[in-house]
Amino acid sequence: MEDQLCALGLVLHAVRSTTRSIGAAVAQFQAEGHELRVREEDVARLCPPSTAT
Repeated sequence: MEDQLCALGLVLHAVRSTTRSIGAAVAQFQAEGHELRVREEDVARLCPPSTAT
């Protein structure tokens, strides 16, 4: 059971890190004036505001 919880923690960390990276990339592209072919609703769903760091 402890091994499963550890594995779950690693997966969740990887997903959260990837989501943050994608959010940062989207923000960078938008800041540089690139037109993204992505709906704002999808970006909001993918990169929700987070209070945790």
